[in-house]
Amino acid sequence: MAILLTNGKFYIAHNRTGAVIKVADIEHAQDFYSVERAINQRNKTPGKCAGYYYIDTKKYKTKIKRKSYSDEERKIIYNKSGGR
Repeated sequence: MAILLTNGKFYIAHNRTGAVIKVADIEHAQDFYSVERAINQRNKTPGKCAGYYYIDTKKYKTKIKRKSYSDEERKIIYNKSGGR
């Protein structure tokens, strides 16, 4: 679960020194692991985070893994399907 702070156009991130910055790209946005952390950040810097709200995104999608067969199983499937 990825929690982001946004105003609909920009996202909140941190630069190398830890200062709060606004970025337009969602890939560079700060991921908060809980809603409480996002709210604390918004309350900590109210001037820079004015008008920002948190959203929950599913950034990390799982891939469907293909089923793997042993050599013997592949031969049986190959012969059963007529070589197709």
